[in-house]
Amino acid sequence: MIETYLRDSGIAWTNLHPNMFMQNLLTYTSIKDGWYRPYTSKALGYTALEDLAESAAVILKEGPKKHAGKDYFFSADALTPQQVAETLTAATGRKLQQQPAMPKVS
Repeated sequence: MIETYLRDSGIAWTNLHPNMFMQNLLTYTSIKDGWYRPYTSKALGYTALEDLAESAAVILKEGPKKHAGKDYFFSADALTPQQVAETLTAATGRKLQQQPAMPKVS
């Protein structure tokens, strides 16, 4: 809704869409006894905060003549929880299995 207001306001705007921060990958979930426990079963796109900050700095430096009215999406690729477990296994050398997400409590 805020983005719609900005678009309709007449001021120069640029939106950055990072999706999910990589730094939160292991803070919102836990790894225990070789199990990666995600909070969702859906694929998510992950963005490093450093990449977002660097992009924002370039956008601000280059200014609205180049970037006004644009949306930048940082998570074109998304990983399922199983793919995250496989990626963490490859990166750390420690075998991790993805545990199904906890069911929602109504």
